[in-house]
Amino acid sequence: MSGSPRAAPVRVVGAILLLLVAVTGASLVDPPASAQAPAPEPAPAPLTPSAPAVPTTLPAPGPPTITSEGVKITRNVVTSQLPNLGGTAPMTLTADIYQPSDTTPAPIGGRPAMVLVHGGSWFQGEPANLDRFGELFAQQGWVSFSVGYRLAAPDRPSYPDAVGDVQRGIRWAGANARVYGAEPSRIGVIGVSAGGHLAAMVASLGTDPILTGPLSSPFGAPAVPDQNPPVQVKVVATLSAPFVLNELAPTQGRAPFACGANEYCQKFWTIPIITNLVGCELKDCKQVYDDASPTNRVNDRTAPMWMANADDEIVPMGQMQLMGDALRASRIEHDIFVVEGRTHADEYTDRAWNVMVPYVADRLGVPRPQPVAFPVKGDGPGGGFTFVLSLVGVLTLLATVGMALLSQRDGGSDGRPSAPRPVVAGSGRQSGGGTSTDDLVRARGPSAGARTTP
Repeated sequence: MSGSPRAAPVRVVGAILLLLVAVTGASLVDPPASAQAPAPEPAPAPLTPSAPAVPTTLPAPGPPTITSEGVKITRNVVTSQLPNLGGTAPMTLTADIYQPSDTTPAPIGGRPAMVLVHGGSWFQGEPANLDRFGELFAQQGWVSFSVGYRLAAPDRPSYPDAVGDVQRGIRWAGANARVYGAEPSRIGVIGVSAGGHLAAMVASLGTDPILTGPLSSPFGAPAVPDQNPPVQVKVVATLSAPFVLNELAPTQGRAPFACGANEYCQKFWTIPIITNLVGCELKDCKQVYDDASPTNRVNDRTAPMWMANADDEIVPMGQMQLMGDALRASRIEHDIFVVEGRTHADEYTDRAWNVMVPYVADRLGVPRPQPVAFPVKGDGPGGGFTFVLSLVGVLTLLATVGMALLSQRDGGSDGRPSAPRPVVAGSGRQSGGGTSTDDLVRARGPSAGARTTP
């Protein structure tokens, strides 16, 4: 039976489509040789202590983003490239750079270069987290470099390499400051939360030599050379920084003694965050905890420090007190500032900024900028506790790993004090051998020589 005259073209088209489907299906089942995956390359040779140098080169700046205030933000500028460490892929460290608008006058003596170190409990965060700091500094005529560093993981501790990465970022900022309109002889560092811990370490270590260690590499990571010269840091500021790690380590799943009755502190530090950072528990490696504590690194070359903490937040006030004691013992100029409430780190920027910046400006040798008019707002329902809740999802993994480790703990001594240090609420200024932090107010009310904020 014959079809209509129009049926033939339809059959032809149908045949062509069937042919294409057949060819495509065959290629998916058995792709031609030219489409098959190439043979795997030979595995790279294990890393040896004589790993080749990886030079730090000046990157070509990308097009900046201009904010409504005229601030120029350049994202993801490469500051250094680390070689293959422990069988992992080479790693690139980057920074976000914040420059004032062309119409913002430079301070007398040149624009300072502020290196910003983000927080995130040492295992998360990125340079963009400190956009607000970078923009505020740019609006007052300063240049900022928010630097990245290696983050910790349960199977890959980042201490001491994260400290070394911050040192590299500071050296890169010094070497490239003039490219972005800053004066390399006026470099300060500001760190928030975990970034404050890293900044405080650099305050005493300086930027030469760069601190590296074997913990992040099964092969024993060698020191990675850096072609940028060392930089002298003029001043360091920290907000809610942990300074004494062994006092924040939990014991058999219980909250650290240093938290006292502070529920926000208890909830946060019960999670094995510091174990994740250093790669071991306090009872097994107390010396590592001591070495990673800024209080034990203070020396007569430590940079002047400004420190802030809230009196009911996740980082106990005793941490700042102990750092103040260490600085006073070495006659290092420093200042402390207490914020009432539960807010943590950059959450209280509005209340700390106009106190911190004048201190930093004086040590950088530039005029104090005009105070910033921040909108008035309350402390909020949770502050630091809200910060804790925001981390629960990511920290669940750490808690699982930590609980497995905690279940193996014995009841032996871990070298920690048997009782918490008294919580201090207040603020005092020390320059060299000035007022001791032991003389600070021990209640929320103000007193002579003490500063509190509403």
